[in-house]
Amino acid sequence: MKKILFIKKNIVLLSSLFFVFLFVSSASSCPYSCSHYTSESINLDNGSFLYTETLDFGFWNGWGQEGPFVKLLPGGSVSYFHNTPSDFEVPFDEVSSASLEISGYYIDEGDSVQVNNRFQGELNEGGKFYWKLFHGFIDDPVNTFFDISAAFEVWDSGSKLDVSVSNPDNSWSLDSFADGFFKLESSVFTLEYTNRVAAHTPEGSTFVLLGIGLVFAFGVIGKKYRKV
Repeated sequence: MKKILFIKKNIVLLSSLFFVFLFVSSASSCPYSCSHYTSESINLDNGSFLYTETLDFGFWNGWGQEGPFVKLLPGGSVSYFHNTPSDFEVPFDEVSSASLEISGYYIDEGDSVQVNNRFQGELNEGGKFYWKLFHGFIDDPVNTFFDISAAFEVWDSGSKLDVSVSNPDNSWSLDSFADGFFKLESSVFTLEYTNRVAAHTPEGSTFVLLGIGLVFAFGVIGKKYRKV
């Protein structure tokens, strides 16, 4: 009888520690300080600019593999931001296209995305990250593409793009107990735009030619008046 009670106590204790570990590991997610931003800006042949910024949510785990860091418990959400080019401003600039591509694991029906408090849609379901005997870690994320051009109807220079990802499902599945929580791997923001102010600003040589033309024109007109 004592042995049975002892076993039961240990089972309860281990179960409690397991759930504490899960919640602490989820709460320790830090999408800003533990993530990595990389950006690139390219001048295209058509005169527009292509800006791309990648936010990598990965971390280096104890098994020597890179895995998803930001974990969402059922019913949870996470917010992060993307930077925009410092010279980008609407309506002075014209947006050709803007997109957001989010990659993640264990995505269920109803997992959704908002950009600047605007609902963009639901993430594609699927994606797994797990260890398999004789194969090692299986890294198989699922990607979802969003057209977010409507978010830039008006835009102030230096503003950030606010993104919110929600996991509204409050149910617990077998994957949940196997650490199969909804995880984020990366977020890629792409913006193509034309700097209309720069495009329509004449170069210095243009001003010089214009000045010479005006001087010549005034000279011709002056001569005509003197002859009269």
